[in-house]
Amino acid sequence: MTAMEQFRTAMRAAGLHYAGPILADGRLHRFRVADDHGRNCWYVLHDGTPAAGAFGCWKRQLRQTWCDRDAKKLTATESDAVHRRI
Repeated sequence: MTAMEQFRTAMRAAGLHYAGPILADGRLHRFRVADDHGRNCWYVLHDGTPAAGAFGCWKRQLRQTWCDRDAKKLTATESDAVHRRI
C-alpha cells in the first residue's frame, strides 16, 4: 500500500470519506464530505521519506496528524535532511 493510500485509510478511519485526488504538495487542500454543505474538511500531505501530513474537519472539531510508519528506517543523513526540510 502506498503512502497516499495509507493516508486516505487513516482519513476514513477518522470518519472523513474523501474519494478525490490526494496531492502530496505540502499545501492545504479543503474538501467536502457527504452530508456537508461546504468544504469543512482539509488535509496537508508532504511527500518524502517518510511521508507525513495532517487532516481534519473544522465542523467536527477533528484534527489528526499522520506519518508513514512503514517507511524504511532513516539513516542519520536522511534524518538530518528531514529535520532541515521541517
